[in-house]
Amino acid sequence: MFSPLDGWAWGWDSDGGDEHLWRTRDGGLTWTEVSPQAMDLTHPGKGEFQDKLNAWVGVCGLPNQECGLARTSDGGETWDVINDAVWHIFDFDIHFFNEQDGILESYGVGAGTGSWMLQETDDGGATWKPVRVVSDPEGMPPDFAGILETCNICGDILYIDPDRLIIVRGNLASDLSADVQLSTTTDRGQTWHNLDLALPSGPFARSWIHPMPPVFFNDHNGVLPIRLSDQPYDSAATAFYITTDGGSNWTYRSLLENLNNVEINYADVEFVSEQEIFVRCGDDLCITHDGADTWQRFPFNLTFKSLDAEARIRTFDFGDAMTGWALVDFDKEVTTLWQTTDGGKTWMMLSPAFTP
Repeated sequence: MFSPLDGWAWGWDSDGGDEHLWRTRDGGLTWTEVSPQAMDLTHPGKGEFQDKLNAWVGVCGLPNQECGLARTSDGGETWDVINDAVWHIFDFDIHFFNEQDGILESYGVGAGTGSWMLQETDDGGATWKPVRVVSDPEGMPPDFAGILETCNICGDILYIDPDRLIIVRGNLASDLSADVQLSTTTDRGQTWHNLDLALPSGPFARSWIHPMPPVFFNDHNGVLPIRLSDQPYDSAATAFYITTDGGSNWTYRSLLENLNNVEINYADVEFVSEQEIFVRCGDDLCITHDGADTWQRFPFNLTFKSLDAEARIRTFDFGDAMTGWALVDFDKEVTTLWQTTDGGKTWMMLSPAFTP
């Protein structure tokens, strides 16, 4: 959601079949299907929704059975196929930073090694070329243009935009660590700035580290969430680091402990603004209004429970600091839409209407 009223959503037929793209202009009360016509959506949940009007999604069913990108600039009323041969269109993340400049990321694995495959466009997605990175943080040039290798079982993450490339290392394939290894380049790998971010003192001073991608709100300010635990792939706590210089340096800000939710992932942290962040905290919702300096924990009439519970929240999203939505699964068969208008303290179930 981009505001308390405007947003997009992916959906499936009730039998789990065809995928659809939906659009709301009234805060989720009514939804209109805006899927590109006569095309198959390649990967629901994948695409770039820049605002209430501009979006890019992967499509197939083009001439010669090719796949590519479709773009809308009017909220999904009309779509134009702008590229009919996008690399790895079936497994990709795409990010546009304005109407012309974007980066497409895909990821491949093999024999314990992972590869980030990066492409960029400067014409709105019509043409793409490999992102040329001179070297990795160890000074090794890539074997192929647009490819950076990594450990595929360690939990490493990559963030890239036109101004910087950041790699944060996980340690899930090694041993407990007392710091987070982070590398930043602002010249596409000609030089790297390497940091060791100390973990907070206390029970997680040495931990298994599973970083999430940083989020930047402007050229200077960003937040980096790091999942910590004493067991690999668990999530007992999340530490938050902040930057005010574009990612060259990071400062520890706070720690959320006892999340008790092994399913926590990037979708469980919702960044509304530089100050307002919402985090799934076990059965509660944790909220900060001061940029992760202090947190409030709300038990509420929706619960973030395990996959075996009768009800669980599949995902949640906020349009501003007060207005949010949650998709809740009941008995693994029925999915309902809920809304809060008081910042997550109370929730009510909506009865949305859908127009094909």
